[in-house]
Amino acid sequence: METNVKAPHREPWNKGKIVGQKTPFKVKDIWALRVRLQMVSRVRELA
Repeated sequence: METNVKAPHREPWNKGKIVGQKTPFKVKDIWALRVRLQMVSRVRELA
């Protein structure tokens, strides 16, 4: 007895998405984060 059962076609999870390494933060973004952390007194995250 032969059964030919085909699995339903599923789209890949990353179809149409940009995958790979993200671009690094710019200096302006780093300083913006530092200022926000200093304002809320979260010194530990600044290290």
